[in-house]
Amino acid sequence: MRPIYTIILTLLLIGGTYAYIQFAESVRRPPNESFYKTAEGVVSVEIRRSFDCFANPDFEIDAIKVDFKNETIMRIQNDLPATEELVIDSLAGVEEGENEITVFGNSESEDAFLSDEPAPSLRALLVRVLYDDNVVAERQFFAESNETWVGGSVGFKVPDSAAEANHD
Repeated sequence: MRPIYTIILTLLLIGGTYAYIQFAESVRRPPNESFYKTAEGVVSVEIRRSFDCFANPDFEIDAIKVDFKNETIMRIQNDLPATEELVIDSLAGVEEGENEITVFGNSESEDAFLSDEPAPSLRALLVRVLYDDNVVAERQFFAESNETWVGGSVGFKVPDSAAEANHD
């Protein structure tokens, strides 16, 4: 009698597992699809500084570094005077809605701050994001102590093309 109970119990376990799998497949929802729409206009970025940017190739430190969507889109690996304005004419891959760009500039080395000379007073970095020549974000970054990096993240919003079409 025990072999019959073992066979019945085994068939119930296998049949129950098969029925559960069939049920689970029948109630499964399709995955949510989120579509990101690329912005139709031209997005440009202006970077202005009140300090000279210095690179250090020995330690792989860039004078200016710009990141967008976890990718470095601009690296300047040589010294850059403060008078030279940087412009990214057309930022690729910008989506409608919220976006974020990260900009860092490297000022003088820490050794310059440890010398007897007074430290530079105020080092500022201005980042402007323009969408079709209209400013959509502007942020200033400051370093007053002996920090060498000046910069950070700038969030900006690109308007939906459908919303703009409804307003016209």
